[in-house]
Amino acid sequence: MGKKEINVNSIYSTTEYLSILHSLEKQTNLELDKKRIIGKGGYSQVYQAKSKGGKIFAAKIITIPKIEDKTNKKEIIKYEINKTIAQSDCFYATRAIHKAIIRAFQSYSLNKDSYAIVMQKASASLNNIITQFYNGNVMPTAIMSKINLFNQMGEMLSKYFFNQIIPAMMYLKENNWVHFDIK
Repeated sequence: MGKKEINVNSIYSTTEYLSILHSLEKQTNLELDKKRIIGKGGYSQVYQAKSKGGKIFAAKIITIPKIEDKTNKKEIIKYEINKTIAQSDCFYATRAIHKAIIRAFQSYSLNKDSYAIVMQKASASLNNIITQFYNGNVMPTAIMSKINLFNQMGEMLSKYFFNQIIPAMMYLKENNWVHFDIK
């Protein structure tokens, strides 16, 4: 009985996807922890990566869905739009330098349909912090669902996050940039 190939993100077979990851490792001399996905998006996955010197980074791999039917104009247009968005993501990520924005160091073209951005690894996303807060069972679940997040986290913690988000958003607006993945 042969080994069954699974699809990653319904875009690439396991073999193809591992080849993309290997291409990034070869170009960057980083070692990806393929078992440690620290984030996911529509067409991307973020892995923890380590340099030979032991520094930890995050590597965002963007894979664009292949064109299945080369005669389908809608599919071709969608592919071109997704490719343009991925290329723009790589271009702007390395140019956004602000204390409240995670620093992207370099972007790479891995093949004609995949890209990567190597960035500083954040200690945690706001979403992860809030999730951990709730998973900590600070209060019984029945009570937690009746009290809003602002009151549970406290005004000081809410201000802390607000004071990071607003300057980052202002920086993007001042540069006429739009971020499509703000949660």
